[in-house]
Amino acid sequence: MPNGVNRAAGSPTTVTLDGKTYMMEPLTLKDFGVIENEYLKRRPNPLKAVAAAKDVLSEDDYDKLLTQAYKDAVNVAKATPQEISEWLDTRDGVVFSIWLSLRKNHPELTKEQAEEAIQEMGEQQLTGLAESRDVASGIDELGNSTGRSTGPENTKQSPSSSSGGKGKRKTGRKARSSKS
Repeated sequence: MPNGVNRAAGSPTTVTLDGKTYMMEPLTLKDFGVIENEYLKRRPNPLKAVAAAKDVLSEDDYDKLLTQAYKDAVNVAKATPQEISEWLDTRDGVVFSIWLSLRKNHPELTKEQAEEAIQEMGEQQLTGLAESRDVASGIDELGNSTGRSTGPENTKQSPSSSSGGKGKRKTGRKARSSKS
């Protein structure tokens, strides 16, 4: 695994999908903006959810839920670094971020093709792919340095669960705290 100048320089790395080798570029700040937009696009709108349930709710329950939905709607357009980090550890987050990294050198690769190739992977292969993404992008435990990270804010791990291959998965990457 790379750990020298390539890490500090944010050099690309190679990955293999469906027997084909691709050059994977590091994720940039702009890419993280695109990732956040994708994450937010997938987040349900609380106002729409309450409106859809109006017919099965009492007027009192509807009013209470609508009031709460207005409060919650303020947060629909924002995501914390922790939320993004956790989403990047899901199968959907890995697929999207890997495709984003690969399309820089391989514009012919569609998101659907990347998803199909990644869906075929087992958990160990998926974890290795996510770790390669993290190392190339400087978002693994070492970041873009060659030294070991220290302090409790850099050692918190993302929670994991299993939901039929589309849920959260543990990559071993340490979640970054919004305090740093």
